[in-house]
Amino acid sequence: MNKVTRKQLTLGARRKDRPKKRRRSFNGENTETDDSSFTSTSAKKLKGDDREHVPEEYTLQYSIIDFALVFSTLSSFVRCSNIIKNEDEDQLCNGKVQFKQCSKFGLGFKIVVECERCDPKYILSCQKIGRMYELNRRFFFVMRILGLGLAGCKKFCGLMDISSSFLNQSTYDFYIGKIYECIDTVTQTLFSSAAEEEKQLTSLENDLQDTTDVSVSSDGIWNKRGFSSLFGVTSLMGYNSGKVLDVLLKFSYVKAGKIN
Repeated sequence: MNKVTRKQLTLGARRKDRPKKRRRSFNGENTETDDSSFTSTSAKKLKGDDREHVPEEYTLQYSIIDFALVFSTLSSFVRCSNIIKNEDEDQLCNGKVQFKQCSKFGLGFKIVVECERCDPKYILSCQKIGRMYELNRRFFFVMRILGLGLAGCKKFCGLMDISSSFLNQSTYDFYIGKIYECIDTVTQTLFSSAAEEEKQLTSLENDLQDTTDVSVSSDGIWNKRGFSSLFGVTSLMGYNSGKVLDVLLKFSYVKAGKIN
């Protein structure tokens, strides 16, 4: 066997006893077209789930705009299109239009469309649930999900130059109470549906017409390790369906001002 000198190695020579690596060529026909091998177990379950799902509304979305800048620009392009009835013939108003705000409460308000020749028109800045603007409820709900309370809402509005005059303790408690009522209603509905499904699966497995004797399993978590935690949650799950049937929150005390 001929030895390879250091100079030959530097110039790119190769030892003859080492096999030459075969260069792989890409062939598009040999690529995998089935992505099932890359799909997670949770994704497979969701893909094979034939239950009804709540449809999503993609046209509903919110945007933050500078009211004075946007609507002052629109005023220079928009003309009133109302029809003015006269004795001889109907005429197009074609008057100048201005946009203003009124009935402002929280983040919601009414847009006033004023014409120099016609009566004003009013447009809601967002939908209303009863007498409340839906945007205010959504704002408090998102802040609570992020772990922020009244102080966090005030800080956000201050940093974004949004009026925070509506942010007081009574208003905050009112919206949080309404959010709790909605969450409690949805939770009880889901728990009832899961319980009915568990009873049906138990009846099919044991060849019964109807039964209320079901097998369940429970699990609990604590705020911290050990047996000194003052906060804990216990959940009850169905044996056949694997769905949560009920949850219970236990705590020894409530620390005032913890979430502000």
